[in-house]
Amino acid sequence: MDDARARAWIVLGSLALAGCPGDVVEAVGSASSSGAAATGTSDATTGPSEGSGSSSHTGASADSGTSGSESATTESLTSETGSSTDATGSSTTDASTGSGSSTGSGSTTDASTGSGSSTGSGSTTDATTGSGTTEATTGGSTTDATTGSGTTDATTGGGSTTDATTGGGSSSASGTASAGTTGGGTTDASAGSSSGGGAAVCGNDLTELGEACDGTDLAGNDCVALGYDAGTLACAADCSAYDTSGCVSWLVCAEQDLGSATGVAVASGDTTLEDAELDPSCAGAGSPARTLQWTAPSDGVWHLVAHGLDYTASLSLWSDCGPGDELACAIDGGSGAEIVRALPVGTTVAIVIAGQGAEVGSWSLDITAQGPGDGGCCWASGGLGCVDQTCQTSVCLVDPSCCDTAWSSACADLALVGCDACTTAGLCGNGTAELGEACDGLDFGGSTCNSFGFDSGTLACAADCSAISTAACVQSCGNGVVDGDDTCDGLDTGGVTCVDLGYDTGTLGCTADCTALDPAACVQNCGDGNLDADEVCDGAALGGESCITLGFDAGTLSCQLDCNAFDTSACVMNCGNGSVDAGEACDGTDLGGESCVSQGFDTGTLACAADCSALVTSGCADYGGDCCDPLGHAGAGCDDAACTQTVCDDDPSCCSGDWTAACAALADAQCSVCGAFFDFSGVLTDLDEASLVGWTECYVDTYANAGTALTDILTQCDQAHLLMGCRATGTTTLLVAANAPRADVTFDTGITDVPHDANGVGWYYSDVWSWGFAPQGAPIHRDSCDIIDSIYSPGTLGDQRLCYQTFSGTISQGWRCGLADELNGSIDYERVFYQRP
Repeated sequence: MDDARARAWIVLGSLALAGCPGDVVEAVGSASSSGAAATGTSDATTGPSEGSGSSSHTGASADSGTSGSESATTESLTSETGSSTDATGSSTTDASTGSGSSTGSGSTTDASTGSGSSTGSGSTTDATTGSGTTEATTGGSTTDATTGSGTTDATTGGGSTTDATTGGGSSSASGTASAGTTGGGTTDASAGSSSGGGAAVCGNDLTELGEACDGTDLAGNDCVALGYDAGTLACAADCSAYDTSGCVSWLVCAEQDLGSATGVAVASGDTTLEDAELDPSCAGAGSPARTLQWTAPSDGVWHLVAHGLDYTASLSLWSDCGPGDELACAIDGGSGAEIVRALPVGTTVAIVIAGQGAEVGSWSLDITAQGPGDGGCCWASGGLGCVDQTCQTSVCLVDPSCCDTAWSSACADLALVGCDACTTAGLCGNGTAELGEACDGLDFGGSTCNSFGFDSGTLACAADCSAISTAACVQSCGNGVVDGDDTCDGLDTGGVTCVDLGYDTGTLGCTADCTALDPAACVQNCGDGNLDADEVCDGAALGGESCITLGFDAGTLSCQLDCNAFDTSACVMNCGNGSVDAGEACDGTDLGGESCVSQGFDTGTLACAADCSALVTSGCADYGGDCCDPLGHAGAGCDDAACTQTVCDDDPSCCSGDWTAACAALADAQCSVCGAFFDFSGVLTDLDEASLVGWTECYVDTYANAGTALTDILTQCDQAHLLMGCRATGTTTLLVAANAPRADVTFDTGITDVPHDANGVGWYYSDVWSWGFAPQGAPIHRDSCDIIDSIYSPGTLGDQRLCYQTFSGTISQGWRCGLADELNGSIDYERVFYQRP
């Protein structure tokens, strides 16, 4: 800088350090200067110091001038990498046409024809005609002004623009700056303001800095990760936290969560393999038990029933898992162990199903809503609850005994205080039938014996005003006079006689309730030997009919005693005499020389219809090749490989020597090619479906299927014989198969372990438990399917056992196909039904 130039130091008002890496920098500053004509120089040489704020300098005139003043205030926020300096020292102001003052640090001001001011830190200002040039080397700004305007370049932490107006002696900071090396933000100082980059936006489904989550982006968390047992996690609307209202925590003692399920048999199982957890007060300590968790789906009174299927079950209800948390306990008294309890919506309880002492066995659980009782809400009764559902629920929530034990006077008191049905009802005993009362004293609300259908009498009111008694009302029927609604009364038939009703004679009577005439004592002409109207016959008067006209061959026709029908007991039909008479196709064993062969069949037994009208060929059959030739043939085996193998398994000589008549007889009994149907008894394994001659597949699904109604399956499979089997998906070999008449396959055995034996097979069926079979005589244990010789229980003949699970009248998932078990949800195995007439 030119040494001839006067120097003036301007101390800048403030420089503050603030923020962390990445903070946005905002710079706001202003500087002003004014003064009268004076001359002088100011030289400030003192070094920088840290600080912020504002300072002003007022100096007396030097050389020529009166006084001058200058003030500058600057507020600057920079990053942590910046610094603020404040220089203090002595100064001399030289002004030729004005006055000057300086505020700043480490700066020099030279003014010749005006006044100037600058804002900055560590800057140099050179003004020649009322304008100046400022270069900032530390604070981060450079101002170059020649005619009262300037620009700022910020290279470290922030920047400003100084605008000095010629002769005006004032300047203000404006401009733009880029904040740089530390936080990645952007500073825009156009009027002393700034803004930052990288801010989080809630609602864009992206978890960003400062957010716990955002919409569907849960940052990898779920209910289980947050310590719950199950449920659906969500995010709060402001992204500040997780919404765990959809998460579920199990009671620590619960082994199974039923959710809010209700209905009959909502759960079932067996306590045989259970251990003892809670000790129900009515079952005894150490009883093997199953602990279930359940949550009430609504306010109400809930009816819980545990059924012991092969032992005496106990049922207890717990608010939590502690020894003092038991709410109720019950033992099966014959219709199940029952607990009735009022529970508010959302209440979670533990349900413990055990036996008595060490008893174990199969069980099922019902949970249903308890309907209101028959009694009024506003007075005591011997029943559970009362007729108003809303009142019953509110009272039982306060005192569960009102729904557990009886609706007592204490329950009625609660209802009188809290139920609309009672608070707006009248007071029984005041002689006025008011709201909620059927009557009161002699006030029956306008009702009389007549309005109840009686002819006369006096009504009475129940002591609790709940009902009207008609015990003293009188009906006219019985007074011997047709009056009121009577059709007749005693002997008064309203003038109607037996003759009027078509009888010949007799006395017409009346029914006991006076509603209809009784012709029991009327007499018809039947018996006089004359065929009268409405008579079929009368004695020997047969109207020209005989046994022959009625289709018999011979005999004597007569009339029944009531004249309403013929007596054909003495008529004779030739059919049945063992001889083919005229008009008969056959008679018993007399087939008129016909046989199965003459009727076009290869073999069999021809028969005669019961009415001798036709030959019956159902016992006839065609041969299926030389396997079935009743005379046999020379050479081993026959023309059907499967039949050959079947017969030779029984009689090896049929394959080592000639195929004799004995071999053909075995074939006729065992081979499908010899008859209309492939027939077998007992349980078969690895059965090729191609051998099921005469059988038709009527239903198939995978073990993963659930929900198909059993009635739909049986509608599709509606023939007289059913075959049940299973196979690997995509194959044509039944791994296990058995058949029997339809009635045996669907014989309802309930949920017991006692099968129904038919065709060498032990069948069991229940539309709420399971459907399957095992070899006849083999023990079964259903839980709910037969688990003998499975992963759950040892045993034998597992390869000959089949079981489908059922539930509430539908087929359910799983469970076993021979030794393959636990097939719940499996698409690798199929359930198969065949049928035949």
